[in-house]
Amino acid sequence: MRSAQDRLAIVISDEVGGVSLLRQIHMRHTTTMLALLATGNGAGYDYVVELDMSPESLETALEELFFAWNPPNPRVKVAGCAGEREGSSLRRFLYLNGVPYIWDDRTKHQELTVHVDDVPILHPTPSQLYVALGIIPAPSHPSSYPYDLVVVGGGPAGLSAALSASLVGLSTLVIEAHRPGGTATTSINLIRNYLGFPGGVAGTRLAKLALEQMATLDIDWRPSYSACSLRETKGGRYEIQVGKHPDDVVSAGMVLLACGQKPNRLALGEAQQTEEYFLNRGVYYGAVPSDRLVEVGKDVVIVGGGDSAGQAALLFAKGGSESIAIVARDGLTMAKPLREEIYDHVPTLINVFRAKVTEFSGTEQLAAVGVRGKWYDFPIPATSAYINIGGKPNTEWLRGSGIELDDGYIKTDIYLETRARRREALPFETSLPGVFAAGDVRVKSRRRVGQAVGQGTAAVASMERYVQDKPRVLADPGSTAHLLLDILDVVDSAARRGLKQWLQRPPS
Repeated sequence: MRSAQDRLAIVISDEVGGVSLLRQIHMRHTTTMLALLATGNGAGYDYVVELDMSPESLETALEELFFAWNPPNPRVKVAGCAGEREGSSLRRFLYLNGVPYIWDDRTKHQELTVHVDDVPILHPTPSQLYVALGIIPAPSHPSSYPYDLVVVGGGPAGLSAALSASLVGLSTLVIEAHRPGGTATTSINLIRNYLGFPGGVAGTRLAKLALEQMATLDIDWRPSYSACSLRETKGGRYEIQVGKHPDDVVSAGMVLLACGQKPNRLALGEAQQTEEYFLNRGVYYGAVPSDRLVEVGKDVVIVGGGDSAGQAALLFAKGGSESIAIVARDGLTMAKPLREEIYDHVPTLINVFRAKVTEFSGTEQLAAVGVRGKWYDFPIPATSAYINIGGKPNTEWLRGSGIELDDGYIKTDIYLETRARRREALPFETSLPGVFAAGDVRVKSRRRVGQAVGQGTAAVASMERYVQDKPRVLADPGSTAHLLLDILDVVDSAARRGLKQWLQRPPS
């Protein structure tokens, strides 16, 4: 690795011959983090970290070792508090993507700032980091480019559709303002319903593999864009408003709506302002694995009784939180094995309240969560509250566009209202011709990653049929799909001329 000018981040060895091995590596790679899986006898060397051999401890230790690595001349330098939730999420992002970095944690009150190649980014989103680090290439076309397809949403359905569309020659733009991979990347659970990963796969890992696969294809990303409205233009094409200025629009021959869901917000009535005040200062929607590092030794409240709430409670209990309170209005509705694990394995840490949240209180940071039920009406001391009460489709921006919705979910194909049509809707096509939907945002969705990936691919198959009937919607003269249609048109015209000449030939 040294001769290839590559970096070695972490080496872990067991006790049998491990110290000798680590000593030799230290002589060649002096900045590498070295660790020994030990039973408590001590390594005896200042540059060797001793680790507990349990899998849970090792998983946490790897991220901590990567944080403490301090490599020379890294591309990424971070300033701000590493222990807060935003800092912990950033640490995990850099760790899972293998990005060397150094962190100046001395300026704890400074706003989180990431310098990539000395260019500062304040409070960066994952999409911004993907672009800045070159994991997502810079767009190869200007924003005014007449794309064949615009995909709204970079979750499993959107990524799958973008990949398939590019492979069949459609010039493609993906609009994803938050996190490539969608909500799957924030899931506490491993994804176990996706083919090819028998032991399950983390959502972040699956998204990283997808981005690597797409990096060399004709796919543009615009992480600074956020879809605001959709309207049809001349020639059957569409424009999507992506900003506040009238000129902030992108042009599409076809559109795939894969905009997923967003979390439900607590409704606290007159106390709603307390939720708004403590949002991201103790009140958070959803939980990710790295949050357990922030909550060690602290009191945590989980709001919700479903599977996500149960997994969050176990995450913090096993991660070393002092106490966990689950507040669920309708009790625990999670799967039975998960409920049994909560009651059987960590009963001293987790209390369950059949109640509802009434308010949040504290000064600058959350200090307590008010709850009220049949038997309860008091504040629960807590420094953090994680809200897991489900979500709703992210479709408010589509109202008035002509897209048929059912309680916010997008109707497609057989679920569309019966009315006079020039043709039957294609699979995954919405009430607007050439606009398709896939994934969690589609009506009757089952919220499965495998299903979303399949729907994204299937929607592109419908797009191929659509452009055969309406080739004029492809206004990008440089796209492979446009050139192919031109070739087929030439061949078809030549065949028709040949048939006409054959029919008009003089009799023999």
